[in-house]
Amino acid sequence: MRLRNILLGAILVIFALHVASSTITGRATSQPTTITIQVIASPPSLAITSPRNETYITNNSILLNFSASGQDSLWYNLDNTNNITLTSYLYFNTSQGSHTLYIFANNSEGMVTKNVTFSINSTKFTVFYENYKTATRGSSTDFITYTYEQLQNLTNIVLEDTRYGKVSFSQQINVTNSETASLMVTNLDNNTNVSSNRISINATALPNFNTSATISLYGLTSTTPRILRDGAVCSLCTQVSYQSGTLIFTVPDASVYTTEETPVSAGGGGGSSGGSSGGGGGSSSIIEKITRGISVDPEQISVSLKQGETTRKTIQIYNKGPASEHIKINTTRLTDLVISSQKTIEVGPHQTVTVPFDFIAREDLSPGPYLGKITLSSEAGEQEVLVIVDVQSKQPLFDIKAEILKSSLSINPGEDVVAQITLYNLGTVGRIDTQIDYTILNSEGKVVMTDHETLAVETQTSFVKKFMLPQSISPGTYILNVKAIYGETAASASTWFFVGKEIPFGELILYIILGIITLAVAIFNKLRSLRRKRHPPISEIELVNTGLAGIK
Repeated sequence: MRLRNILLGAILVIFALHVASSTITGRATSQPTTITIQVIASPPSLAITSPRNETYITNNSILLNFSASGQDSLWYNLDNTNNITLTSYLYFNTSQGSHTLYIFANNSEGMVTKNVTFSINSTKFTVFYENYKTATRGSSTDFITYTYEQLQNLTNIVLEDTRYGKVSFSQQINVTNSETASLMVTNLDNNTNVSSNRISINATALPNFNTSATISLYGLTSTTPRILRDGAVCSLCTQVSYQSGTLIFTVPDASVYTTEETPVSAGGGGGSSGGSSGGGGGSSSIIEKITRGISVDPEQISVSLKQGETTRKTIQIYNKGPASEHIKINTTRLTDLVISSQKTIEVGPHQTVTVPFDFIAREDLSPGPYLGKITLSSEAGEQEVLVIVDVQSKQPLFDIKAEILKSSLSINPGEDVVAQITLYNLGTVGRIDTQIDYTILNSEGKVVMTDHETLAVETQTSFVKKFMLPQSISPGTYILNVKAIYGETAASASTWFFVGKEIPFGELILYIILGIITLAVAIFNKLRSLRRKRHPPISEIELVNTGLAGIK
């Protein structure tokens, strides 16, 4: 190749001298002259833009992107496995751990190779943003496509629901810094909301999102909308535009942003409308107090998680009253296990709102049952949801199920609780002796009674277990926990039952007598009503019409 280049150069020099001697004379000429310059060929150029030499938090749909020119052929492989032809960018899946991706390009002048080493660790960090993965996600940021390093310094984040609006952040944000950062989790689903005429961001749970942003609200019907921050007029907000029902404005920080129609000043007439509501206010207030209240579904939540696992459960809150309820959400004895950044929630009259809760079992959490409760309180009252989280070993040898028989779901003190227990051997070690611990606890987590035994389990065993409750046990909701232990692994399962108040014999007789009397009175009144309908009393007017008036 070197000899060819030397010969080519010599030919060009001779050609140039010939042109100079025969054509370029220094005198003007009209004779056309053509000079051809040939570019010497070179190997192709190649660069890898993705993946990056960083850590990815997913092993699915990793982007392979590159720039190349001058190539006759192009191909790649992962970890020196099979070569695959490249025609454009693509996405690939791989396993956890470290990987090296190689890209090759060649032409007649040579071959170029580029490579990049990256790692996959899907447990390093999790971003919950299911609300922004739906068909209405619009231009929402797809966080899982970024590396852990990129998430620590991400710009131009967008959260959008094409039905209602979007919020855009132009400043750099560390997505990995949140209220739950110690759990390696950032929950945007629980801490942000894009809905009809409302965009909210929880600054406490997402401190790095507590920055200026541009908000767009779609589908507004106001003629002249004004911007509200936490229900009050926002003096620090700036309207950018309002066209065709879309209001665009800038905000100074994370909060709850809504809009309302700008009120028109009315001279003189304003006072009368305010004073007219005085009459009858007392009676409507009494009716409102009677009818107010909330209900929740479910009233109990049971969750089973392996160490390092997470899951989500929801609670539906129904407002039974005619007025909106401002509800506070608190958890007891469930620190770092149950997370809901919606510390408060507004529920309109006769409306149902679904509140999500994330259950997280850290990898260092000891296997066993964890009891607590979620409290939902408002001015109308308080509701509690009892919660039990059964944490299993990361790789348990057993699966276990516990179920209270229907006849024991509601019993009296001193009676037997009967449960069906089933153990599954998930290992291949054959028949092994397993320690089984039984614990009955009240709703506050206090142990009422315990028992234990050793069972030989080969593949599966199922049996009925009875527990006699003490006579002194108080009425209320109780939990039976069954824990199977083998070596350093443990599996746990829990189930609920209710203990009622046992009625003394004398009190029972009294209730029966009162019930009989009540039933007899109801039957007498019903018969009397039917008799009156069949034989109504004759009025004085009817007597006159029949000529019987005055006759005794």
